[in-house]
Amino acid sequence: MESGSLSTPDFAKFTDKVVPYLHVTTHVEGHPGEELSKTYGIRGFPTLKFLDAEGQELTEPNGRDVASFQATQTNLAAYADLKRRVDAGEKGLGPKLLLAEIGLGKVKFPEAQARFAKMKKLKPAVKADLEVALLNSEVTHLLDSIGRDEEKSKEVGAKFAAMVAEKRIPTGDSAIMFWSLILNHAETTTDAKLYKKALDFFVGKFGDEKRYEGAIKRLKETYEKLQGEKIG
Repeated sequence: MESGSLSTPDFAKFTDKVVPYLHVTTHVEGHPGEELSKTYGIRGFPTLKFLDAEGQELTEPNGRDVASFQATQTNLAAYADLKRRVDAGEKGLGPKLLLAEIGLGKVKFPEAQARFAKMKKLKPAVKADLEVALLNSEVTHLLDSIGRDEEKSKEVGAKFAAMVAEKRIPTGDSAIMFWSLILNHAETTTDAKLYKKALDFFVGKFGDEKRYEGAIKRLKETYEKLQGEKIG
């Protein structure tokens, strides 16, 4: 990221409104920052998080570019305002608050789904926004359930394939892993048509970036092979 978003003029402007902090894991026993990985549940690198002035975790940005950082900051401010108004007794803000909480990862999918089910007489636009947010939350929930379990990964891949058949496609940051598992599932089941849908996603997202040329080429070769197997 040092040669990407963190080196842009936009990021420099963004840091005027926040206090950036970089922690480089050392694995040196006794180092004062060594426990940060455990404190914040860091499982991969780089990990990006928003913290408050007391060091409490607020959320993670839904992307690794400045636009995502700015959107997260805006969403945090909107959530804080909604929470203040709800706590003060203002009525009718439940759907908007739930939408903000889902977007910031402050509520897990099972709880969000249960709260949504209890909401009545929602405006069509609000209901549609919540349904999209819930779908993205469901995908994230399923991804989090995998861990290092290869069989679970296959199981979730099959569930994602079923979502595609139902035209339930996530739009959030988890879309990359969603389509990655579908690639694996489609290759295993020799489903060329499904594989093509996943291939189209990756070509659309990364096809113009030179560093992904080799990966895209390999995906296309696999698709051609699947077509041959289906025809043969």
